[in-house]
Amino acid sequence: MKTFKQFFYESKEYQVKETKSAPAGHYFTKSGNLVKGRLGKDERDRGATKSDPKDKQRSKVPPVSQVREGLWANINAKKKRGGKSASKGSKAYKAAKKAGDKLEATKESVANENFKDGKKKGKSRPGRVKRAGASCNGSVASLRKKAKNSGGEKGKMYHFCANMKSGKKKAKK
Repeated sequence: MKTFKQFFYESKEYQVKETKSAPAGHYFTKSGNLVKGRLGKDERDRGATKSDPKDKQRSKVPPVSQVREGLWANINAKKKRGGKSASKGSKAYKAAKKAGDKLEATKESVANENFKDGKKKGKSRPGRVKRAGASCNGSVASLRKKAKNSGGEKGKMYHFCANMKSGKKKAKK
């Protein structure tokens, strides 16, 4: 019977694959070191690539030798060592603010949109009642009667108005 250690070392996750390209979320430096992090424009300018530059010299992917920290790691490190954040008039502050605003705008647009054509989720289109030719004036009973006599979208809107007017009373505690 195999021990856990033997079983683990024989598993697919542990076995190192042939080197051709860096694993997901990694890249190779110009010197051939494997770095965990995103391959950005600055790294590409310095000669970093997704494929191993020393591919012919080695048969296995090397272990990760460097870890590229992200933006928040840099911010938290600066706070930890007592550095001050950028002042409001500086270029760094303006650039960070612009990037943050752009990120918020994309989050909002993604949250609001539901379909490729930009329509919103559900039937929350303002002016549906008026467009259908219905009116929410009158009592709940009169609206129900109008809904019964009308068909299609107009009938739906009368039902909608009646339901909104009647509502449900909150349970007393």
